[in-house]
Amino acid sequence: MNDKRLLRQIKKSLGTENFLEDWQSLQSHLNTQYLQSKWLNILQNIPELLASIERSYQQLDMKLEIADHSLALSSEELNLANKKVSESKKLITDLLDSLEEGFIVLDRNAICTSVYSRRAEEFFGKDLTGLSLNHILKIPSHEIDGLKEWWDYLFSGDHDFKSLVDLAPEFYRSESGDLNLKLEFKPIYEKEVLTAIILISKDITAETVAKDESLRNLARLQLVLNRYQDPENFERSLDLIQTTAQELLKGSKSVNPSEEYLGDLRRSLHTLKGAMLMISFAGMVELVHKIESEFDEKQSLGLLDQSYLAVAAKNIQDLYQELYDSESETLGLTKISSTPHRNIEIEELLKFHSQLQSAPNGKFLSENFYDKFLKTSLMDLLSPLKSHAIRQAQNQGKLIDVTIQCNAEDRVDLSLNPLFQNLIHIINNSIDHGIEPKLVREDLGKNPRGKIKISASIHDEQLFLNICDDGQGIDIDKVRAKALDYGLIDATASDNDIVMQIFSEGFSTQDDASYSSGRGMGLNSLKKWLDKNEGFVKVHTVAGQGTEFNINAKIRSTVSDSQKQSAA
Repeated sequence: MNDKRLLRQIKKSLGTENFLEDWQSLQSHLNTQYLQSKWLNILQNIPELLASIERSYQQLDMKLEIADHSLALSSEELNLANKKVSESKKLITDLLDSLEEGFIVLDRNAICTSVYSRRAEEFFGKDLTGLSLNHILKIPSHEIDGLKEWWDYLFSGDHDFKSLVDLAPEFYRSESGDLNLKLEFKPIYEKEVLTAIILISKDITAETVAKDESLRNLARLQLVLNRYQDPENFERSLDLIQTTAQELLKGSKSVNPSEEYLGDLRRSLHTLKGAMLMISFAGMVELVHKIESEFDEKQSLGLLDQSYLAVAAKNIQDLYQELYDSESETLGLTKISSTPHRNIEIEELLKFHSQLQSAPNGKFLSENFYDKFLKTSLMDLLSPLKSHAIRQAQNQGKLIDVTIQCNAEDRVDLSLNPLFQNLIHIINNSIDHGIEPKLVREDLGKNPRGKIKISASIHDEQLFLNICDDGQGIDIDKVRAKALDYGLIDATASDNDIVMQIFSEGFSTQDDASYSSGRGMGLNSLKKWLDKNEGFVKVHTVAGQGTEFNINAKIRSTVSDSQKQSAA
């Protein structure tokens, strides 16, 4: 038997039911005839191999039975575990729903998960799952990128959560203003890795209403104090209300007001807001701030028409009327006219003064008239700036000392009133952008109390003013980038040219305007007045050390040289 025939015989035997009998017969045949065959050893081991396979099948069957049993148990345990999870989740949800705060779990993409409380739905609306934090809190479009960057930092693992959470949104106010929430963000860690964040929102509407009422009462008290502590500045500021209202009414009668005229009108509004800040007329500050925003928007869209200017003037007059109706006796107010009238201008007073000089006893009359009606104390004009700076700093939680240096006997003519009203814009910028918060100053090794120094002197019919602070200085790089965007400078501009761009109309490095700064109108108003009245301003700033404004203004000469000599 050759090898091929042997293989066929083996395959035939393996395929029969009586395999063992056939195999034994074949093996006996092989033992006698082919004892020395090379296949013999292989054939002798086949039964043992098959037995081993059989045992393996038996073991496999046993393992499968065990696996089936284990799977049945695992399925039962899984169902039990799922039930416990569901019960726990319901317990947690019920617990959250029973609390006054709203809870929302946000994933690493700032998307609301399916876990949030009923109270959160009451605050932010139904079906929050899948909504972004931007959508839930109605974050303004210009703030979305900043919020996303902050959120990414939280999950990067490169920064401690506590060090970044102070940058989170703190409050939420509904569009209608009837819901005010305090927001708090808490981390959820898994194996020391931040996996989610809980947004906790607490309704503070009642507290906010009470606080607003307290602030209104405090503002009213401050208004009264300003009235009696500095009556001249108070009355000048109230006169400005009437003057600005009249300018708006005049604009409402102009068919095609020029861009220059609208610019002057816009600066008048900003100056009025500054004056109202100084005397703590909070309601007027808020109203004028709103008018400024609407003015800018309508002008940019080409929708600034006569009717809007008339409405703005009426709103200003109506608010003053409300103040008059409620506080006229307390504040000693004069009723504001509902129709425009012509104020007595400085030029008319000067003309009358000139006429007095040629009258009998004219020298005596003109000097007394000039001193009483056309001049005021330099200290009286500067003092409101100090009290305003202190209040502004307190409102921002900053500590500040303000000093004024001038000759108490120095007096200047009333034509300089607009200059001093515009100085408030330097003070506002110093407080808002210059003076650092207490903790920041301490970290920098500075005195926690910031310093602003205001000095003034008169020489040769020139008024010299200096206002300096020890804050962080003007960020020249930031001003440069903004000025380049506006097309105000080119890449070769010097640092001095760059700094002077802060006086350009509409220029501001802020994205949002506050009640005190950010519209790019205040410093421009100051520069316009100086240019018009033969004055100038220079700025010196050092990063980390502070900023200094030097202002020079010509004092109006109202007495002839011959009169001065005879008086001497």
